[in-house]
Amino acid sequence: MELTDEQRAYLDRNLLCILATSRRDGTPQVSTLHYSVQDDGIYIGLARNSAKWHNVARQPRVAVLVNEGRAQLVVYGTAEQVSDDPERVDRYRAHRTQTHGKGGELGLPQEGDAFREMLDAGNRAMLRITPERVLQNE
Repeated sequence: MELTDEQRAYLDRNLLCILATSRRDGTPQVSTLHYSVQDDGIYIGLARNSAKWHNVARQPRVAVLVNEGRAQLVVYGTAEQVSDDPERVDRYRAHRTQTHGKGGELGLPQEGDAFREMLDAGNRAMLRITPERVLQNE
């Protein structure tokens, strides 16, 4: 499903979400993370050796909560690992620009292989969450 204009506007106003995944034993694991909304989903940057990364590989159904005080938007969807280049680099660069400002302002490498090398050094990749159901209350 595609996000509505109202849902996208809500998500665009915020930077942090709570991502819920399932541990191996089925218990929930939640973390507060930066997210970005790109054309085909919600993106979250993770280390490939993180628990979240492994949780999603085993069980891709996730929930994302974004709240503004008592108002909240919950996205239930399927997470997909984005670890192949050039998509990983392109998505991560767009993600960092949305969540932290323009790359040059952060001192991030912008040209050639430098950005990819920085991601490789940190073992970083992306999750793409495709919304399947969205609940919103104001």
